[in-house]
Amino acid sequence: MDFECSDCVLSGALTFTARLVVIPLKGKIDELSLTIIPKDIRAAAKFSVHGEGTVPLQLSHSPDIIKIAIPGIGFSIPNIVTIGAVAKSSYGVTLTN
Repeated sequence: MDFECSDCVLSGALTFTARLVVIPLKGKIDELSLTIIPKDIRAAAKFSVHGEGTVPLQLSHSPDIIKIAIPGIGFSIPNIVTIGAVAKSSYGVTLTN
């Protein structure tokens, strides 16, 4: 699986301002500050994921929605056996390589 950031952009500007006040005769720093001001900072990203693999020779799934014995012609023990004339409805999915 590949994870990719395409068209990823960071743009804008930062303004740095520094201030230093020194008392010369005392050799003492009276004030020290740094200010950073962002201007029009923007970020954009477009991500994509790609994966590939193989499907086994055949994979299928087809459960019954309903399966009932027609009264008088067949009988059923639910989830065990159905014998005789039967009415059923089902759906299915099959994947082949």
